[in-house]
Formats: sequence, structure tokens, C-alpha cells
Amino acid sequence: MNSVSRPFNECIKYLVDNIKLDPHFNDFLSWAIENNMPVVVLTSGMEPIVTALLKHLCGKNADYIQVVGNNVEARPGKSMDEEGGWQIVFHDDRSVTCVRARRSFSLRQDVSLIVLVQRLRSRQVTDAPPLRQPARE
Repeated sequence: MNSVSRPFNECIKYLVDNIKLDPHFNDFLSWAIENNMPVVVLTSGMEPIVTALLKHLCGKNADYIQVVGNNVEARPGKSMDEEGGWQIVFHDDRSVTCVRARRSFSLRQDVSLIVLVQRLRSRQVTDAPPLRQPARE
């Protein structure tokens, strides 16, 4: 992600201002909460960004969602909120599948439904390459 040099707080603000949620997601989330169905978001993106988006788009219900993905950290000698000051900390170098996620990411064992969404692709918000088919377990 060397091509993204904006301070981390500016990146989050840009994404929060420009990404829209599926209009039915909040209905699904309310249903899941009412039925005590855990909701887990597995992402190849960054946990802090996905969490910020969900808090903005879902309000207090976002606290019910477990987000599993990559993290971020300050570059040596820099602050996260300065130009070129942050970098991705990848969870690992493997593709994520539902089976591997349950085993590798400390998901609750009572989760009976996992929906895997690999990536939201938008030229305005990512420089990521196209998706590839995940390896079979």
C-alpha cells in the first residue's frame, strides 16, 4: 500500500464519506441481534477501517459485529496520522476460506453461518489487484 500516502485518519474519513451500505444490511443485522445470531465480517481489508465504516453505517449495532482481517501500524519513527505514516500488518499470506477462518481466526464455535465476502472493489478506494479464486481446503 505504498501508493496510499494519506494520513490514516484522512483515509478513514474519505471511506466513511464515500462508501454506502447495502440497504438491507441493517435489517439483517437487527434480525441477527434479535435471534442471537453472531455476525462475523471476514475481510482481506483492514479491521480498523471496516470497524469505522460499520460504526458509521450501523450505529451502536456495529458493536455486535466481530471483524476479522488485517491490521495497521505506524511506520517506524512516524505517526499513523501523518503523511506516509502507516502500513498494513497482514494477518498471514494465505487466502481466507470459511473453514480456515473458523480454525485460524478464533471465531466463536457457535457461529453457524459464515458469509465470506472477499473484497469490495472500487477504483476510488483501493489499488488492490482483481480477486483470484481461493485455494480449496
